[in-house]
Amino acid sequence: MVGQNLPVQPPPSPFVGNLPLLTAKGALGPSVKKILEDYDYEVVRLVIGPQTMYVHCDPEIAERVTTDTECFGKITHLAKRGPFYSTRKLVGKALFTASDAEEEWGIAHRILISAFSFRGMKPVVPIAVEATRNTINTLSKLRHDEPVEIGSLMTGITFDGAPLCRARPNM
Repeated sequence: MVGQNLPVQPPPSPFVGNLPLLTAKGALGPSVKKILEDYDYEVVRLVIGPQTMYVHCDPEIAERVTTDTECFGKITHLAKRGPFYSTRKLVGKALFTASDAEEEWGIAHRILISAFSFRGMKPVVPIAVEATRNTINTLSKLRHDEPVEIGSLMTGITFDGAPLCRARPNM
């Protein structure tokens, strides 16, 4: 590896690696943006525990990594590496970690398909309308030049709406 241009890595902390840097700004998006700005690189190497990841904000790099399977390989449920494999080891075979050919995926799919049908989603519409109105109200109070942390805003909407869904007996 001598002589190669490897991505820079911020100094890691013992055991947790670069995790403190990712939580320093309170939200993942601003933390990653700050890391990329601080190190002035397109790609930064981060380590969290035993996992290594490469972070970037370039859509061309994202396109290449996700479509060039000859260079980067394709990570599927059969892979013995990557976040999919790590998640599957942690939670087992579930809707998003099982292959669509596995029985566990079929069971989860049949349970959820009715919940996400038109009839299943109909009770959520008033909640979504209320959340949309609240979002518009929040955004209309901002100055036109005031930045918006969209991730925090969407997380707030999700956490505000979820209890309303659970509180309705017909859901």
